[in-house]
Amino acid sequence: HSIRVGDMLKTCWGYDETNVEFFEVVAVSRAMLTLREVRQESASTDSMHGRCVPMPGDYIGAPIRRRAGPHGVRIDSCRFASRYAPTMVAGVPVYAPAAWSATH
Repeated sequence: HSIRVGDMLKTCWGYDETNVEFFEVVAVSRAMLTLREVRQESASTDSMHGRCVPMPGDYIGAPIRRRAGPHGVRIDSCRFASRYAPTMVAGVPVYAPAAWSATH
């Protein structure tokens, strides 16, 4: 795998809605990764729709360890996280907003 410490991973899942979470890679040892979920800034763009971006370093909850695969990491039975590459602007990573939706 090519995942490195500091990389951001993104999930995108749901049935009648689109859920998005972000995980920062905080440690790598061979095929195992230690991840921390990060908070996100979110804004509504329409009724029950919006966009969000990760807040690197602003962690939620405890670290989790997962095995890295060739295309990302299985978080649990319904969530898969893949690398979410930023654009570098003046040496600072800037993440494109990810779309979410809700049912109610």
